[in-house]
Amino acid sequence: MYYSVKRILVLFCAVGLLMGLYGCAPEVKEPEPEPEQPPNLDAAVGEFGELFQYSAVAVKGYGIVAGLPGTGSSECPPDLRQALVKYILRETGSGATVNPNKFIDSLDTAVVEIYGTIPPIAFKGDRFDIRVAAFSSTQTTSLAGGTLYPAELKEMSRLVSFEGYTAVLARAAGPVFINNLDGDKGRTSGYVLGGGTVVEGVKLAIGLYKPGFLAAAAVRNRINERFGPKTAQAISPGEIDFTIPAKYRNRKEQFLNMLRLLYLSDDGQLLDRRIDMLIDELVSASNKINAEHALEAIGRPTLDKLWELLASEDEMVRFHAARCMLSIGDDRALVVLGQFTREVGSPLRVPAIRAIGLSAERNSAIPTLAGLLDDGNFEVAFAAYQELYRLQDVSVSRTVVANKFFIDHVTRRGPKTIHVSREGMPRIVLFGVPIRCSDNIFVESEGKDIVINARPGEKYVSVMRRLANRPKLVGPLLAGRDVSDIIQALCGDPDVERRPMTRRGLGVSYSDIISLLSKMCDTGAVKADFVAGEMTTAGSFLENIGGNDR
Repeated sequence: MYYSVKRILVLFCAVGLLMGLYGCAPEVKEPEPEPEQPPNLDAAVGEFGELFQYSAVAVKGYGIVAGLPGTGSSECPPDLRQALVKYILRETGSGATVNPNKFIDSLDTAVVEIYGTIPPIAFKGDRFDIRVAAFSSTQTTSLAGGTLYPAELKEMSRLVSFEGYTAVLARAAGPVFINNLDGDKGRTSGYVLGGGTVVEGVKLAIGLYKPGFLAAAAVRNRINERFGPKTAQAISPGEIDFTIPAKYRNRKEQFLNMLRLLYLSDDGQLLDRRIDMLIDELVSASNKINAEHALEAIGRPTLDKLWELLASEDEMVRFHAARCMLSIGDDRALVVLGQFTREVGSPLRVPAIRAIGLSAERNSAIPTLAGLLDDGNFEVAFAAYQELYRLQDVSVSRTVVANKFFIDHVTRRGPKTIHVSREGMPRIVLFGVPIRCSDNIFVESEGKDIVINARPGEKYVSVMRRLANRPKLVGPLLAGRDVSDIIQALCGDPDVERRPMTRRGLGVSYSDIISLLSKMCDTGAVKADFVAGEMTTAGSFLENIGGNDR
C-alpha cells in the first residue's frame, strides 16, 4: 500500500514538472494585421479595379409557330413533344380547353428551333431579334404568315437537352418575318423582329485589384458624387455594384468607359493637372475618344478649357470638344454641332445629329434637327427622324397596325421616301406624308394573292386577298389613296370582334406588305423612293454550326 501511494506521488510530480516546462508556457499571439493605408486617389477607377465584362450571350429554345395556312407539320421529336406539352399545360393553366397534342399535330402549326443573341449589358425588358427554323426532319414547307407562340430561351452552351434545367434568360414571341426582298426563297426559316425579351438584366460590378474598405469606399463615393446617389454600392471590400443612370441608357458602352476613366481625387491642383493632360491628349491624339470620355467624367470643371477648343482649326478637335461640352450639359456647344449637321459631305453629320438628340435640351434640339428632315442626304434625314421621334416631336406620328408593326408618318418637304426596317422592331416609315398612289392603279403581289385596284377618278382603292383555305378573293375593302390607309386596310386584323374599336383589315403580314410596297414604288404606282433597312443578323452564329435535329 505504501509503495502504491509513493508511486502515485512520483507520477504526479513528473506530470507537474512537464506542465511547468511546456503546458504553462506563455501563449504565442499572432501578429496583428497592419492597418489599411489610405488609397492614392491620384488615379482613375480603372486603375483600382476591373469592370466585370458581359459579352453577348447566344440563346436557344424550342417553340411552336401557329396560324400557318396548312404549311406546317405534325412531326415532332418525342422528347421535345413531351417538353412542349408540359410547357403548354403550365402556361395555359388548369382551366384551358386546348389539347396540346392536337395543337402540335395540326398542319397549321410547326415545331421550331429558336436562336438569338442577348446583347451585351442588357437590361430587363430589352428587345432583340430572333431566328426561327423548322426542323429539317419534318415536312413543314413554310413559316410564312405564322406567329411564334411564347417560348423560353436559355443559354445555348448550357442547353444540352430539349428540357434543360437551366435558367431562363429571355422569352420569345411574335409574328414571323420572311425576307422576300432579296430573293430568298427559303421559307422554312425566318425571324421575329424584336421578338426576344430579356427576363433579367446583367449585374454590373467592379472588382478591386487590392480589396480594402477604404479603397472600396473611395471608389463608391466618387461614382455617387459624379453620377448621382445610389449609382454605386460597396457590397464587400473587394466588390462594388453599380447601375447605369437613366441619362446613359442609350450610351451604355460610353458610360462604362467613362467609369473606367473617372478620376478619384478632389484635390484642386491634382485635378487641374489632370484636366490639362487630357486637353493636350484631345488635341494631339489620333483617337480622341478616351480623352473626351475622361473629360466628360470629370464634368463641369473642364468646361472653360473645352470652350477654348471650339475655336480650333482642326474640325475633329472642335467636334469632340463640342460633343463633350454638350454631354456635360453646356448648350453653348450646340451652335458648333449644328454647323456640323449642315456641312454637306462631312462624315460628322450623323454623329453630330446623334449627339444633339441625346444630350441637348429638348427645346433646343428640336429646332436644330427638324430642318434636317428635308435634307437631300437620306441618311441624314433618317438620323434626324430617329432623334425627333425619341424626343416626341410633332413632326413624327406613329400608328400601330394590328399590334404587329408600326407606321411612322414624317412631315418632310424633301423627296418622298418609304423606309422599311428589317431589324429591331418592324416599322414602315413614310417620309413626306401624305404619300398617295397614282390615279390609275392595278398591282398584284408576286403570288397574285393580294390585289390593289383603282380606276382613274375613283376616290377609293379596292384591296383584296386570297387565303390559302379559300379559293376566292376576300374583299374588296375600300381604302383611301393614301399609302398609310392602304397599308392599314391590307394588314389590319380581320377578326375585329376580338379587338373593339379596331378597323377591319385583311390580315396581310409585314413580310408581304413591304414586298408589295417595293413593287408599287418600282412600277410607279406610288411616286416615292423605296429604301430597305439593314437585314437582321439574328442567329448568324449558326453558319458555323451543323444541324441539331435531336
